[in-house]
Amino acid sequence: MGDPSSSSNPEGTPTRPTTPAPTEQPTPTQPTTPSAIATPQRVVLGKRKRGGDEHLAQKERQLAQVDRHCQLTMEATARAREEEMALRREENAKTQAFNLAFLRTLGQVVDSRRGPSLQEDEPPL
Repeated sequence: MGDPSSSSNPEGTPTRPTTPAPTEQPTPTQPTTPSAIATPQRVVLGKRKRGGDEHLAQKERQLAQVDRHCQLTMEATARAREEEMALRREENAKTQAFNLAFLRTLGQVVDSRRGPSLQEDEPPL
């Protein structure tokens, strides 16, 4: 065995220390992944890009739907308030009728306790 640079491998070529070729190592100007321009664009099935007009039309439809929902909610709330007010008026009328009947009865009881002479002088309620 002599000089290591003169040694040969089984193929008969001299062996040298291996160094990677300059094109194999990435450089700062050469990224490890291909650029977006060099890669083919994937086609996603089932989705399509919408034009600006279609997107605006969809937004307008959504806005109209939200407006309609708000309008229906306001109308339902107004109806509920009207029904509640009608119930309160009915309750108030019944309470007023009860109170008047109670006061008449109470007046009759008080008059009966006073004595017969006072009842003749006072007109009935």
